[in-house]
Amino acid sequence: QTMEFNSNIKKLVMMVNVTNIPDGGRPAEDAHQSMLNITIPPSLKFSGARYSVRPHGGALSLFISPPQATSHRKEKSQR
Repeated sequence: QTMEFNSNIKKLVMMVNVTNIPDGGRPAEDAHQSMLNITIPPSLKFSGARYSVRPHGGALSLFISPPQATSHRKEKSQR
């Protein structure tokens, strides 16, 4: 999926939710082997990531913003 970038957006948060729950008669798959590949253009700067693990799934949040709007604070992993 591709997002059309608008320079008026100062901060972009993307949340990926990976679950390992049977659905519609389909067995649960190996969600722990999931991968996410993203390409960040030079006009944006990756500023942090957080993840959490829950009994029935996990979530990954990526924080992306224009270079002038980023703080150099690193987000710590939450477990």
